[in-house]
Amino acid sequence: MAGNLAGVSPCVFAVIATYRRPELLRRALASLASAGPGLAGVVVVNNGGGAETEAVVATAPVPNSRVVTPPENLGTAGGVAAGLRAVFEDTAATHAWILDDDAVATPGALSALPVAAAAADGIRATRWPRRGR
Repeated sequence: MAGNLAGVSPCVFAVIATYRRPELLRRALASLASAGPGLAGVVVVNNGGGAETEAVVATAPVPNSRVVTPPENLGTAGGVAAGLRAVFEDTAATHAWILDDDAVATPGALSALPVAAAAADGIRATRWPRRGR
């Protein structure tokens, strides 16, 4: 899929998959609050973290923070996929920013996204079919 986003105001949601690391998640969410203007929200995929993850996200300093809890631990890649699905199916997001729960966003980091998107001739993603399908 290719798309030209020239003239489109980006709507960015962060996606974080986590597994039982509430203190690291709290730090990651706090860092997003100073990442710069334009972050519309965060989807945290709770890969078996229990109620503590929900409590951390409920107090996150980022607007529109929500938790997706799959029925089982999907691992990092599966958690990111579930988060991306939630972002692009349930919001008006044009971009997703994928972070690990132990990541710390540099202040102002988000301001680089619109600049990079405007300089590119389009945003591209490739999807490979699963084996045997």
